[in-house]
Amino acid sequence: MLRQDKFIVGFLMGIFVPVMFYFVFKETNGLVAEYILKKGNGFTERFIAILSVCTNLLPFIIFEKARKDHALRGVIGATFVLAFFVVFYYFRKEIF
Repeated sequence: MLRQDKFIVGFLMGIFVPVMFYFVFKETNGLVAEYILKKGNGFTERFIAILSVCTNLLPFIIFEKARKDHALRGVIGATFVLAFFVVFYYFRKEIF
């Protein structure tokens, strides 16, 4: 599936990777706060969501090195969709 140069493949990878990392970051947030930061609170959910959208750099770099331009466009499209969702969900009280 990753060998195909299709928009939908890149879009699905661009959605799957940040969602997977969001749950990984959310589950490990308590451990990071307790052992590394030496604080009890940890990171906010908003920061974890923004950080997980930034993990789209991984499939972006992979598709860019493999010269899969259509899949790369899918990753960029998914990044815009996720970024819009994060801004709308977490910052709607401050914007409106």
